Amino acid sequence: MAIVDNTRKGNLRMDRPISWTLHVDGASNLNGAGAGMILQSEDGFMFKHAIKLGFKASNNEAEYEALIAGLEFAVDLSV
Repeated sequence: MAIVDNTRKGNLRMDRPISWTLHVDGASNLNGAGAGMILQSEDGFMFKHAIKLGFKASNNEAEYEALIAGLEFAVDLSV
């Protein structure tokens, strides 16, 4: 998984922990399967990431893979 430098300009509020929300979606069709995720801070800052799954998957499997990849993405970003 590649992470792009998306450094925020300006001062971050560090007086309390920032809350993050993870949105995920997975899809499958005859051409393959993929997953997308958005990690959003409470003040609106977003990291977006999409992956193509390298194996056949049902829609439900793609959804679970999206969740797993999204959680790993959050851990990698330490949020």
